[in-house]
Formats: sequence, structure tokens, C-alpha cells
Amino acid sequence: MMYDGLSLQICGLVSFSISLLIYDTRSGRISVFSIDEAGSILIVNEAAVRVFGYTTQEFVGNNISMICGGGHAAKHDEYMRNYMDSGIAKVIGKKREVPARRKDGTEFPVELGVKEVSCDDYGIEGRVVFVAFVKDLSNLKSHELEMKHKISLMQGMINSSFDPMLQINEKGIIQTLNNATVSLFGYSREEMLGQNISILCGGEHGEKHDSYMQHYLKTGENRVIGRKRQVTAKRKNGQEFEIELGVEEVTSHTGERLFCGYIRDLTSKMLEKRRMRKHEQTMKGNFFGEGGGKKDGTGSLDHSTTM
Repeated sequence: MMYDGLSLQICGLVSFSISLLIYDTRSGRISVFSIDEAGSILIVNEAAVRVFGYTTQEFVGNNISMICGGGHAAKHDEYMRNYMDSGIAKVIGKKREVPARRKDGTEFPVELGVKEVSCDDYGIEGRVVFVAFVKDLSNLKSHELEMKHKISLMQGMINSSFDPMLQINEKGIIQTLNNATVSLFGYSREEMLGQNISILCGGEHGEKHDSYMQHYLKTGENRVIGRKRQVTAKRKNGQEFEIELGVEEVTSHTGERLFCGYIRDLTSKMLEKRRMRKHEQTMKGNFFGEGGGKKDGTGSLDHSTTM
């Protein structure tokens, strides 16, 4: 049975109106298209006109492939036929990111969602229309690129530091680290990212670190944050050594609490202290005998007293 264009147009209008009730497109950021089984555009909203640069008259009656970017335009009718013949939905009822194309030929990323609406309830049996929701991702992608640039710049600045630096989340999971941290502890960057910070803790601190974190998060009792203290750390090979640890808490834009650790290797300082103590003991040994008296010029103890 054949159906006139008016009946199908009515079906498209009804499906379009229902979809507007289901999805909030009043913000004008989502373009909405209603198309028939052949891919012909039945109805569009104002956002579609504004985003794609066509007039409503230019849209209606033309194939939806006119807004498809990449290689999808030439294949769109084939996609439609495959779905109508097989019923296998690769796009219907799902959201995915695809390239779109404006009237001027420029392409841009969009999020595409498609709903199928039966015309049976509107007196047109056996026919369906499709409602496509298209969200322009240009600003989002631009923002993502800007954020990636800032993150890359920040990572570069962190890596330029001679002192080890790292960031963990509330669960103690390492999220960011610099090259100095890799060099100091002997793990690769990949081995540390996603691991608990306890793998770097020496002594008994490794086993207790999670409880330290939970205690602070629950009580707010501060024993480490904003202070520097000397603690024992552990390298990948199991060797323990002394470090100076400073920790600062920051809050991300999502409200997540993060902790930044600043580490100074005290190995050289501790060795220097031991060398100085040994030197001091040697000097005392040369200057004083076992009895503690002063030695004379021959190295013998001088027990004389002056009156």
C-alpha cells in the first residue's frame, strides 16, 4: 500500500514533537532531524539550520547524507537499506561520535543519537520515521585540545624539576609523576601509574599508609599535610633510604581531593653527616687519649697540672 507524502509528513511531525518532549532541545545546542525510510529529511529544528548553514527549505526533501562527513555520505543509503532489510541496529538507540559536514563544506565532530518511531499509532501502518539528535562537539573538542596542551605543558614543567614529585588520589593511587621520581625509585612510569603509593613506602609505613589516609579523610586530623618530615622510602629493588617528604592537598574542579608529594633524597645528606661524625670522632681520637686527657706534642698524655 502506498502512502502520500502528506501522511508521512504528519507522522514525521508527530514523531518530531514527541521527541522534543523526550529530549531537551530548547537550549538550541542540539540539532533535530526527522527523516523517512529512504533518508529524506521531513522536518528540522532551528538549531539544525543555525549549525549546518542550510535553510529549512534546503533541508526538507533532501537526503540526510547532505550533512554526513567523512565517507559516511556515500554509504548512508546503504546503511539505511541494511537496517530496513535485516533489522540489525548499529546506530538506532545508541549514541556515537561521527563527523558531520556544514553547507560550506567544513567538517566537525558531533554526537549522534537516533530513535525509530512507528507510524502505526498515527494511522500509517507499516511505516516508520527516524529522529536524529545531533550535538555539536566542536567547542568540547577545542576545549579538550586546550586541556591536553595545558596538561602537556604542566607535565613538562613537572618533569623539569630535579626533585621527585607525584600526585595521588584519595585512595592513594598514583596519578601523576615526573622523571625524577622514575630515576629515584627505579620503577618505570608505567609501573607506578595506577599503583598504590605504599609501594614507595619504607619501614612499616607501606602497610599502614591506607589507614593513615582514611584517618585523615574522616577526622581531618593533620599529621603530614603542609609539613615536611623525614621518612623512610623504598626503591624497586627493596633498598630503603631516607627522604624529606612534603605533602599538599588540592581539590580538583570535580571536587576530588588530591595530594601532591614533594620528595628530596637525603642519601647524600645522610652520608655527609656520617662522614662528618666519623671525621669528628677521628679528630677527637687523635686529640684525646682513652682516658680523656690532653696529649702532649709527642702524642703521650700530659698529666701535669699547672698551679
